[in-house]
Amino acid sequence: MKYKTEKKGNHEEVSTFCVPLKIIEDDVKDFLSLSPDTLMHTLRVARIAQDLSATTEKRVDLNILMSSCLLHDNARPFIERSKGDMSLHAKEGAHLAQDYLNEKKLFDKSMNKKIVRCIEEHSRSVGPKPSTIEAKILFDADKLDAFNHFRISRYFKNLAINNQGKSQLSLYRGNRIKNFTVEEFVAYFNKKLNSIADSLFLPSSKEEAERLLPLSLQFLQTIEKSSFLN
Repeated sequence: MKYKTEKKGNHEEVSTFCVPLKIIEDDVKDFLSLSPDTLMHTLRVARIAQDLSATTEKRVDLNILMSSCLLHDNARPFIERSKGDMSLHAKEGAHLAQDYLNEKKLFDKSMNKKIVRCIEEHSRSVGPKPSTIEAKILFDADKLDAFNHFRISRYFKNLAINNQGKSQLSLYRGNRIKNFTVEEFVAYFNKKLNSIADSLFLPSSKEEAERLLPLSLQFLQTIEKSSFLN
């Protein structure tokens, strides 16, 4: 993705936060290469966060924000493979990010600590409430990506037929696999989408959630009515 550059004379120069972010992005693409869903989600969250950062009057440190966006779900693939507790992915991701940032030495220790804190605070299932503007933007961007049509449709890749002859979805919830009928999943996700706006921090995030909600619900209904699910 593109990061901010500054125009100086006839030359376009990379700003101070651009180079380390490009390094982090390249590394994230490498270690999430076997988890394309998580990688695409990560890149979408970074883009959403970049847009949200321009809507607030508060000063946003883009080094902290974009680094935490790129690293926020780095633990998901490891937890999935080990069948661990996905509700702990923010905490585990914070530990992995700390090790990565210490090794790379892209920022000073104070900056690393702020990035790690954002990652730890991006999930409300387990962990503290977002406490900085960067953490709040990451939290909002992560939740807003739930409205993405590609992300909704990918849940149906695990569609199978159960022993009653009905379509069934298997989803990783917490530390276990939970099976849904298509009707149960649609009801579950409908409730989830409807609750997102109330959990967001920025006014612009709430407005975007309200704009996207009817479009996503309509898309979900279209998938539910598709002939291949019946």
